[in-house]
Amino acid sequence: MHALTCLHRGGHLYGPNGYGERQFDPVSLLTSEEIVETRDLPGFVHDRVTYESHHFWIHFCRYPRRKPNINPDDERFSSVLIRVHHGGGWEVWRGDRMLAAALHRYGDDDIGAFWMCWSLIDIATSARSAGRQDSAVEYRQAFADGRLKKRKLPRRSEVKIWIEPKRTTGTADPGQL
Repeated sequence: MHALTCLHRGGHLYGPNGYGERQFDPVSLLTSEEIVETRDLPGFVHDRVTYESHHFWIHFCRYPRRKPNINPDDERFSSVLIRVHHGGGWEVWRGDRMLAAALHRYGDDDIGAFWMCWSLIDIATSARSAGRQDSAVEYRQAFADGRLKKRKLPRRSEVKIWIEPKRTTGTADPGQL
């Protein structure tokens, strides 16, 4: 499944005694991959509109190769990290190898890559909010209809919650026709 997922969202990072802002280090989020290439996309002014509130970094990641002589162009990147610094702090988003390949092939158009990163994060955030809203509506309606069920599992110290499907009324059994 292809997805852009948020790995980190937090406020600004300040140095000792609150002086000077520090950058968020994305290496702490990687387990077995390494950053092999980085693209820096600072904010800019375009057509009398300022985009200087955002600063993007695109980090292309790859698993370390055991045999470096094997076709280096085969699956060049394993994933991509999009790191953004804005007025609210830091965010780090992770994309799969297809997104990494697409962003890498985007070329030297820094303004286009900047807007692409902004759009991708905006779309992912909007989709997550819409999914949460749809799920909340579904759970509220199931509760009102009496279809929200729960079962305690004391041996596992868990509670299982599910929604029973809506029952259709007025359908005839095909065997009785």
